[in-house]
Order: sequence, then C-alpha cells, then structure tokens
Amino acid sequence: MVGAVAAAVGRPLREVQIAAAQQFVGLMAGDPLEGSEDGSLVVAYVPGLTAQDMPRATELLAQWKNDEG
Repeated sequence: MVGAVAAAVGRPLREVQIAAAQQFVGLMAGDPLEGSEDGSLVVAYVPGLTAQDMPRATELLAQWKNDEG
C-alpha cells in the first residue's frame, strides 16, 4: 500500500514509509543523529528530541562500528 502511495504521489518510497510511520505511531521517524560519520539509524522518537537526548542510539552505532572493524 505504501509503495502504491509513493508511486501515486511521485515521492521516494523511503520518504513515504517514514511519513506513514509518523502518522501511525504519532512519533517522528527519521535519523535524529543526522547521518553521523558512524552511520545512519532510523528510529521512532518523540518530536523535539535531539541526538543528545538519545545517548543509547549513539552508543549503539559506535558499538556496531567497532564490531565491524
């Protein structure tokens, strides 16, 4: 269904998926770490939160990076 909406409105699928998640759960869905050098992470979060408010997400990305290297 989301893919059909994306095609109908001419928007990227990922963008429509994020918008649908926001509407469904009432939270923001996106990369609150703003594509850090450690990677990208899409999470659902309360509007207004920043990376500083989510230290566990930052720690998780760093851990994954260390596990790969």
